[in-house]
Amino acid sequence: MKKATTITAGLASVASVPVAFGQVAINQILPSTTTYYLDIDDGSFLPGDSTDAEISIRFRSGGSSADHGKAEISGTLSSSTSILLSGSYVAYFGFGDTLSGVSSNPGSAHDTESNIGGGAWSAVSGTGYVGFSRGGNLGWIELNYNPSTGGSGSIEVVSFAWDGASGITLAGVPVPEPAAAGAIMSLLAGSAAAFGRRRRRRS
Repeated sequence: MKKATTITAGLASVASVPVAFGQVAINQILPSTTTYYLDIDDGSFLPGDSTDAEISIRFRSGGSSADHGKAEISGTLSSSTSILLSGSYVAYFGFGDTLSGVSSNPGSAHDTESNIGGGAWSAVSGTGYVGFSRGGNLGWIELNYNPSTGGSGSIEVVSFAWDGASGITLAGVPVPEPAAAGAIMSLLAGSAAAFGRRRRRRS
């Protein structure tokens, strides 16, 4: 049975997280065994369309009723895109983690976990992040990760983001806050500005 991973953050920690860079919503549940291709430059995420794609990802069925489903992820040779690894498996990052680790060879596919549940993603149920590197900059793919034995369950690609030019790899890239937390912070900032304007008008 998979152990649930809970990711929480107080307002103080959320406030210290940078705004998401180029975050693009995907919200695509992966059908079993179908390969989807992510084109980072235009934000497309389509089945069977490898044109200009930097990353491929698919929900790989377990081989038997005892085996786990998992994601198989690869960066493409043509774009020199690499996936961040933990050992021989795709590294897992949670909210607030800094992206780091060994990069895969472009074009080589890696699983999130083994058939019998080894690997950093084997205990995950819910939100997690895959890290990748392209052109010396880092980015992430957000997954709603809930596969189960026999290749059932679900994996949804929720969103991705990549920084094209900021030189952020010098200090690593914090995984940004979930959209709801970002909306709360925007609301609080707007309320503070409106309150300040009212006080200035009264004085």
